[in-house]
Amino acid sequence: MQAWLIILILVLFFGAIVLGVIVVRKKTKFFDDPGEKKSDEEIAKEELDNILEDVEDEETIKAMDDFSKKQEESETEKDFEGEDKPVGFEDKDE
Repeated sequence: MQAWLIILILVLFFGAIVLGVIVVRKKTKFFDDPGEKKSDEEIAKEELDNILEDVEDEETIKAMDDFSKKQEESETEKDFEGEDKPVGFEDKDE
């Protein structure tokens, strides 16, 4: 047998397999997800709930609250200071 004929037979064989799989997937509902579709927000919330743990230590909770208060204060102070300069920017007037 010639080499090109063997290659052609292999391509046709695997092509038939691919077409068979496509037809089976279109005609049957076997591969469909039976569950309801979830939104991206729900999926992200579930993933975060699986990964993150609640903080139970009182000291840690107090430290986190203090940090968030300091962050809020520093953000409001920046609002009154004017625009921030880019990193590495030097004012030549000074």
